[in-house]
Amino acid sequence: MSDNICLTIDWRTANYGMPDSQQEMLTQQLFRELKHSKVVQSVRRVADSSVPDGAMGAQWLWSILTAEITGNGLRKACHEVYERLAGAPMDLTIEVHGHAQKIDAKNVRPDDFDDVIEKLVAAAQQMKAAE
Repeated sequence: MSDNICLTIDWRTANYGMPDSQQEMLTQQLFRELKHSKVVQSVRRVADSSVPDGAMGAQWLWSILTAEITGNGLRKACHEVYERLAGAPMDLTIEVHGHAQKIDAKNVRPDDFDDVIEKLVAAAQQMKAAE
């Protein structure tokens, strides 16, 4: 069984009022940067589930990405995300062996972001131990 962690980064609330083109550009930029990270095995855009059946091609949500992180790379991946989205309110959700936990980082001061990361790491360790 894989020790990888699925990390969903959702910073949509930070971009309310931002032009669509700017949201798309920021999403693509973070996607490319995470794709080149040593601790990220894969990164994916999240498909818009409200696209009607029969529509041509997939529509992707802005400001939300899912990354598969190597077992011990969660801290580093979260730091990389924070470097690019510093101060942006976000939700971080981890999934390990089918169990998920969401951590709200919407009102977190920059000095306190390490506490959020430690909560994520502790939750991931608990989920791994439960298997």
